Amino acid sequence: MTITDGLRMNPGTGTRPVFEVKNLSIQARKSKHTTVPILQDVNFSIAEREVLGLVGESGSGKTVTSLAAMRLLPKSLEVTSGSIEFDGRDLLTLPAAELRSIRGSDMAMIFQDALRCLNPAYTIGDQIAEPLRTHRGMSKRQAHARAVELLELVEIPRAAERASAYPHELSGGMCQRVMIAIALSCSPKLLIADEPTTALDVTVQKQVLRLLERLQADLGLAVLFITHDLGVVAEVCHRTAVMYAGQVVEIGGKKDLFVEPYHPYTSGLISSVPTTDSSGDRRFGSIRGSVPQPGSWPTGCHFFNRCDHGRAGRCDVGPIPLELVASGRRKVRCARVDELELKGFGQ
Repeated sequence: MTITDGLRMNPGTGTRPVFEVKNLSIQARKSKHTTVPILQDVNFSIAEREVLGLVGESGSGKTVTSLAAMRLLPKSLEVTSGSIEFDGRDLLTLPAAELRSIRGSDMAMIFQDALRCLNPAYTIGDQIAEPLRTHRGMSKRQAHARAVELLELVEIPRAAERASAYPHELSGGMCQRVMIAIALSCSPKLLIADEPTTALDVTVQKQVLRLLERLQADLGLAVLFITHDLGVVAEVCHRTAVMYAGQVVEIGGKKDLFVEPYHPYTSGLISSVPTTDSSGDRRFGSIRGSVPQPGSWPTGCHFFNRCDHGRAGRCDVGPIPLELVASGRRKVRCARVDELELKGFGQ
């Protein structure tokens, strides 16, 4: 499926936020007296049955955001402000016992590298059964039977036989399907998928994306889908949040955002997607420079040093807030949003 195909799809979603990140800032502690900002004032929400794409270059803060949501940040990172709410409860302040009852049950995560995440010493069936026994109180026999059903749900052939296999006996695509089965085992309300197809070849990627689309629709899941691939966003997401250098710079419906971006970075990302012109030639743009490292972000707009539309005295004076525009349909972090007309997909 191309980006154009994906933009024709606009599935309905619920309206009540099931997951909401508010003013989240995170820093890395380099030494006793030295810290470096990693995330700064991150805001977005996900409604029931909605798929929100979180897109941006490597190092933009996407994975850190997902780890914070699951309260799995390494000790070197610390939340300095903000909240992460799931069903109205702030995950950052929940007691450990209550958090354990939610994590892996009501909310679950699919990680990038399935083979590294699966335990090589346990069978596939045992690993799917573990959260069922922990969170649902199933017996070993009940959990194993449900594990086989889940393998069938994620379209693994010979499910009963595969349940007795070890991770190294399965292909990368099969292992990713197993990770999906584990994540879905306790019927979560929210699924966080962190680059779930990055390690797979193109054909298997499409198969896994089709599977996730079907499961999301059938089970009514809310999904945070993290990726650097705009084609994937166009294919599976309802709305998109664009991250750059530790901040969300634009949020909108995928069709609106792809056709008429409001932030120069979003426009630059879209222009970098290869397209075919009327003569049949392939063309694509690029964004000058490189993403600044945490601790060396420009004052004001973090994209200022790479932006062709930046203006000294306006864009380098901060902080610049994420504000509602377009009659409340979009959120953009840009000092010149009312002045710019930016190119979208195919323009």
